[in-house]
Amino acid sequence: SLVSAVLHPPVSHPTTICDLPHCICDQKVYCRCTDAMQTIVLRSQGFDHLPEMIGSINIEKCNKVVITKGAILRMKALLKINLENIAHLEMEEEALTWDKSRIQEVYTYPGIGIRIVNTTIPMIPSEAFQGHITSILFEHVSIANIRALAFSNLAGTEKIEFKNCDIDSIEPQSFKKFILDSFIINGGNVDILPSYSLIGITIKKDLKLENVKFGHIRSSAFRVEEPKIFKLQNCIVEKLDGDAFRVVTRGPVFIDDNILPRVLYGAFAGITLDSRYLSWSGRQDLIFENNTLQLFDDYALLFNTTGFVPKIDRIVLDKPCTCNDIKLWTDRLVKYSDGSRPVDLTRLMWCTKDARKNIDSVVSDFQRRHCAHSVAQVYWIVSVLIITLIVLIALCSLGFYLFRRHARRYMNVPTNDSAQNRLSVHSTHNNHVVIIPESKTYRETELHVIEERLEPIKEYVPPQAVNQPI
Repeated sequence: SLVSAVLHPPVSHPTTICDLPHCICDQKVYCRCTDAMQTIVLRSQGFDHLPEMIGSINIEKCNKVVITKGAILRMKALLKINLENIAHLEMEEEALTWDKSRIQEVYTYPGIGIRIVNTTIPMIPSEAFQGHITSILFEHVSIANIRALAFSNLAGTEKIEFKNCDIDSIEPQSFKKFILDSFIINGGNVDILPSYSLIGITIKKDLKLENVKFGHIRSSAFRVEEPKIFKLQNCIVEKLDGDAFRVVTRGPVFIDDNILPRVLYGAFAGITLDSRYLSWSGRQDLIFENNTLQLFDDYALLFNTTGFVPKIDRIVLDKPCTCNDIKLWTDRLVKYSDGSRPVDLTRLMWCTKDARKNIDSVVSDFQRRHCAHSVAQVYWIVSVLIITLIVLIALCSLGFYLFRRHARRYMNVPTNDSAQNRLSVHSTHNNHVVIIPESKTYRETELHVIEERLEPIKEYVPPQAVNQPI
């Protein structure tokens, strides 16, 4: 009846995102924002929800896009997500979680590919990316913060790539416990990579860090296993801590064309070769070429030679060339884990000959041209000091000898001083010189002392004649 119809109107089905004026749906969702509509919310149910049987999502040129929790979780036919030119992309936890089954055999559909381009993201929350995601690409994206476990429990992943992205903050364990083929950061800026940024990650093919400016890579920032190739190329790392890379590879390592202003002890010591792969294929090459260092600890370049054969060439030291420092550089910069000595580093190192003209010089050439004279001068000074010391010792020895000789020729000459005469008489010297009249000198080995007694001479009184009476 009319009354019942008024009291109980027919239930209208919630509209989908396809009903929005700036969105088109034809087995896929394509939304392009206009001036009148600048915000889009992606949700799994409710008003403007996403249809479950859509194969792809493409959203462009919006001021704000919000992806709610579980927005794509039920979309089994989904293959691609493309978000491009978004001024503000806001994601909730589990926003891009899709098919979290951990058993590979039960996957009914292939994984999805996610591409985010020219977008600003204030935060990637925990558990934002989970499940069967084939690839994740960030290109020209500004990310303020990546929370812990933002990328975790991924399955069937082929590649995660950050291309020309600026990342202000990454929390520890942001990338945790999953297997993928390639992990690539190419271009852009990363402020700080804390310890355990990547932990429990198994990479089957490539680990590449190329053309990136890092502010600080802390100890154990990368804890990665089994990449076939590890590359650190054309990067600037303002500060590189010891054991920054805990990478167990199954192939060669390339570290070249980097600028490393501050390198701590053993920055690359944590790069090792998988023992099983070592037994199969033998030691691999570790290429370290054309890298620029400014400040560095002793043995900053410590390389593991159990599994690698280091091949070093052109270490550029952003320091003035000085003869005193060259010895320290060649002795205390590079070290091998097996205790062996590197090749002659003076032929492989470069230093700044003229800072004003930015002219670099091979250390061996600078040493030959500028330090040979200094070394010869040092040798000459040392030689002069040694000769002078020898002459002084000889003169002192001669003077001491003459003094002893003169002392042994002491002359006992009688004097009026009775005490001195007694001292001379009882002298312990064996040889004495006795001077007697007629200017004759006799050397005696014994001295006999004759004691004389002197008695006073009495005045002689002649006897007087006695007159006797006749």
